[in-house]
Amino acid sequence: MIWILRLLVAFLLTGVATHAVSAITVTGLELVSSKRVGRTVFEYTYKAKVNNSSNEARTGVTATVISAAPATTVVQGAFAVGDVGALATRTSSGAFIVRHDRVAPFALDQLTFTFDAQIGRDVVFSGLPPLPLDAIAALPISPDSGLPELIRLPEGGLELDVNRRDAITDVGQCTGWISACVTPGVRSLDDCVRSVPTCAAGTAVGGAVECCPSACGAAYKKARLSGAPDIDAYMTTYYDDGSCVPGFTGLNAIRSGR
Repeated sequence: MIWILRLLVAFLLTGVATHAVSAITVTGLELVSSKRVGRTVFEYTYKAKVNNSSNEARTGVTATVISAAPATTVVQGAFAVGDVGALATRTSSGAFIVRHDRVAPFALDQLTFTFDAQIGRDVVFSGLPPLPLDAIAALPISPDSGLPELIRLPEGGLELDVNRRDAITDVGQCTGWISACVTPGVRSLDDCVRSVPTCAAGTAVGGAVECCPSACGAAYKKARLSGAPDIDAYMTTYYDDGSCVPGFTGLNAIRSGR
């Protein structure tokens, strides 16, 4: 497929940094209410002070809390945060509830918070962009294989097989579809990754159904929530790591010779 060219370009680029730490964090708690439910056990309702350290506002933020401390039990862990501006802090609109045995000390670092938010808008997707058949027809033909030839070197060449289907063409087809959707000022990369038709887990892109692996959208969203810029999240998800596409090992593995 012609989309293999996108991988060749990406291969020449320097790998972008990954972002493992969330850009949305809890910086403090606001006690809403407390009540005694046992001799030393109290039930506390808290709202969270939530900070967004990224340069982009986040819409519809929600959170879930879990406890690693035996003395602290989460009664109600999911709660709404609301919209959080860029480089801003707000108090969550919703609250969570924990029970704590006061024979042990209580501290914020005993709790782990995970966040979700809306990344991009839903946009209408058209079918896969057509192959540039006129451009392909103008390519020279390899005397060895009879295929259109993109590059000819003394030690070999790069040929184009429009009928080939494998993990690399799957990546190229998926990213080509997303790229064709992007229109500056109208449809962002976030919009297009969010809205591209997705496959069931493990379904190859080059199969009978036109789609991108759903795992890629989830990985892209996770990277964006961690604070990665859209293009960095896109390059890392689809090219450098690439593990969301069945059978593709990613350009990082190719660069390192694995």
